[in-house]
Amino acid sequence: MQYVGWLRNTVANTSAKSETEKVKSCFRYAVRIGMIAKNPAEYVETPTLEDREPETYTNEQLRRIRAVLMTDLEELIFYFLVYTGARRFEVSQLRWEDVDFELGMMKIMGKGRKLRKVPIHPRLAEVLVQRKRKVGGEFVLGEGGSTRNINTRLEKLLKRAGVDGGNRPAHRFRATVQCALYEEGVREDVIDAILGWGPRTVRQRYYSRVRDEVAHEAIRRLYRSDSIERAPLRLIEGQGERRAEPVLEEAVAAR
Repeated sequence: MQYVGWLRNTVANTSAKSETEKVKSCFRYAVRIGMIAKNPAEYVETPTLEDREPETYTNEQLRRIRAVLMTDLEELIFYFLVYTGARRFEVSQLRWEDVDFELGMMKIMGKGRKLRKVPIHPRLAEVLVQRKRKVGGEFVLGEGGSTRNINTRLEKLLKRAGVDGGNRPAHRFRATVQCALYEEGVREDVIDAILGWGPRTVRQRYYSRVRDEVAHEAIRRLYRSDSIERAPLRLIEGQGERRAEPVLEEAVAAR
């Protein structure tokens, strides 16, 4: 089918697989209730998921990106992605009314209009407070907060930092947050709750909960063993010597 072919070439493999399964299920149901005589998707192959390592940014790459932030909006986008793992459209749609500074929580509307609470990391809270005082308005990102503009700004930011973001640079932040939480010893059900993934087991769905305090502690663990807030390193070559030294954060200091 042309639609399935389009999915394979346009969206992520997970989305292509999910959408194809929905199409095939609809046709099977149509045959069962007598709407159509034959299932046209009967022999359509569902895309398979590759077993591969997640594409992430290293902590050093995150430090290099942070070192070249030049505008308030770049800073907000970066810290939002790196300390929440939120999707682009979730970031662009967030309203100030959904940000509770007193409780340190945000209400984020995810896929399928599924609402979840995400803790606000202390560093992100600082950036959010500055943004609200300076810009205000209804949406947190303001007028420059469309998903397309997020992509454009990320592309320029990564190029300035000399970091390869791959085909999906914003999603790579999401994968980075997931891996960082896991490496810092956060429980899988807590990671799922923060990132908006459905429960994997019956126990998680009906008999478990993630308290706000647990989620807050998980977010505060991000990059704890290798902070992204310090200066990045730059390789210096010369006269047979190869060593690393801190990069001066001139772009940040100039703001």
